[in-house]
Amino acid sequence: MTDLPLVIGTAGHVDHGKTSLIRALTGVDTDRLEEEKRRGMTIDLGFAPFELPSGRLAGVVDVPGHERFLKNMLAGAGGIDLVMLVVAADDGVMPQTREHLEILSLLRVRRGLVVVTKTDLVDPELLELAVEDIQDALAGTFLDGAPLLPVAATQGLGLAELLAALDHLASDLPPRSPEGPVRLPIDRVFVKQGFGTVVTGTLLAGTLREGDVVAVEPGGLTSRVRGLQVHGGKRTTAVAGQRVAINLAGLERQALERGAWVLAPGSGAPSTLLDVQLELLPTAPALAHRARVRVHHGTAELIGRVVLLDRDVLEPGETAKAQLVLEQPAVAALGDRLVIRRYSPAQVIGGGQVLHPAPAKHKRNQAGTLAALDSLEAGDVMGALDQALAHAGRRPLSEEALLGFAPPAQREAARAWLQAHAFQAEGHQYLHKATAEGIAADALACLGSYHAKVPSRLGLDKEELAKRTKLPLGVVARVLGALVERGELRKQGRFHALPAFQPQLPEERARILAKLQEAPLADQEDFAALGAGDRLPAILEDLVEGGELVRISGGVYATGARIAAMKERLATLPTFTASQARELLETNRKYIIPFLEYLDSVGFTRRQGDVRSLMPR
Repeated sequence: MTDLPLVIGTAGHVDHGKTSLIRALTGVDTDRLEEEKRRGMTIDLGFAPFELPSGRLAGVVDVPGHERFLKNMLAGAGGIDLVMLVVAADDGVMPQTREHLEILSLLRVRRGLVVVTKTDLVDPELLELAVEDIQDALAGTFLDGAPLLPVAATQGLGLAELLAALDHLASDLPPRSPEGPVRLPIDRVFVKQGFGTVVTGTLLAGTLREGDVVAVEPGGLTSRVRGLQVHGGKRTTAVAGQRVAINLAGLERQALERGAWVLAPGSGAPSTLLDVQLELLPTAPALAHRARVRVHHGTAELIGRVVLLDRDVLEPGETAKAQLVLEQPAVAALGDRLVIRRYSPAQVIGGGQVLHPAPAKHKRNQAGTLAALDSLEAGDVMGALDQALAHAGRRPLSEEALLGFAPPAQREAARAWLQAHAFQAEGHQYLHKATAEGIAADALACLGSYHAKVPSRLGLDKEELAKRTKLPLGVVARVLGALVERGELRKQGRFHALPAFQPQLPEERARILAKLQEAPLADQEDFAALGAGDRLPAILEDLVEGGELVRISGGVYATGARIAAMKERLATLPTFTASQARELLETNRKYIIPFLEYLDSVGFTRRQGDVRSLMPR
């Protein structure tokens, strides 16, 4: 006997013999509830293990066919590997047959066969008509051309052929990967005497071991796997694709319900928003923006609204990007399938694929969002980040918004991608690198134009460049910094200039600097005699901003080198008065008081009355 995981599901109209068929194949009565036995139909999910002729162990999930219990059917359909579509020979294809077939198609179940039951109740001619009816109904579906097996379960007729067909279908079924974090949607919760709380479901991903610590979401619960059963037998390990019963330690029955998930700790975050690729069935009515719907994901039924991101109405047969705004949180993963039903009447109208399990709230008709979701549909998370940045243009996007395109398990990889491939504009804000290069080109062109028009000035500061380029100051500052690092700009003081640019300095500029070589300190009255006239304020401003002069309080100026020299001389005195400083520096009272106030303001000295002392270096 092989333990390669295999879960077979049933589907079909009520009273078409699904439960009787399973009983004949497995010996197990999956109508476990008293009400099911009394009414003669399956209400909730049933499960039975059995062995195929090859020795492979399989499990079969019996789902209800009655339309009133469709949500229970949906809870069981998500984890199956192949399906037996059951159609009674005396009834033929019925409404729930077609609806179940639509659901299986929306969930992307790709393998299966058709079982024609109750063949002992019809004559050969009627059986032939039933088969033709079934084949017509399956045309164009994933079961078009699938094996079609007539059986009479109560008589045991056709069962051997059915088992052989199931074995053949299962032989080339690709196994689910046991890698990745554990994900199991809970479809049943009960208490077993002497053991405590038990949950069951199909393990969709990962490997689960006895003793593992697991999370249960939504709800933020933590538990330990006290015991495991696979297909009804006690095990220490379960792998993806197997039907599993988990004995959870420390959790009360009341804390758990169908629709919750057993997860590897930290691997899933509940969210009331889901980004999806939505498809509407050709037979469904048109779906309006913000329509209220029932969303079936995993084993949960959730109520929410459909926010259509690029249109106002989704027509029958169309697909579109949408955001589901849910009233209760979902626990989804990238690529999960889901089914959508109208809120009332509760009719299956479509389904889709989860593109983002915990996104930010989107604005509608945003090209960047739609392009990013296209990348996510293709499974390219980093491509989604690139598209979002490219379409954002010169508007920086926050790291939080960008990481919103990455599933939780890929957040760190996405953050590393941003640091390596995007341009960090300011703080945790990012631009596309091509956008940043465009801003850099504009800044260089702006400076070149300015140099040509005003050759006497050193250049432009970042504030003026931000104003001229109409961009946020923080963005311009980071771009200018990058240009300086690359040697494409020269910075002098707070001014930026092209590397080859040399300002055409007026003669008065040289005279001002020469004046300050004669005397350590001077003011505008001293410079007025040098002939600059009305241009003097602009010349002094350029010299200060270029770092060649320092403006001291009271309109007094000095060069940085002379200030450093005067500080060294004053440092020879532990304390001094203004008079002592004036004598030491060989200047007069007109300049010494503003200079000493400047030294106080920069923390070089501290004044106490008429005496100043040096501050600790």
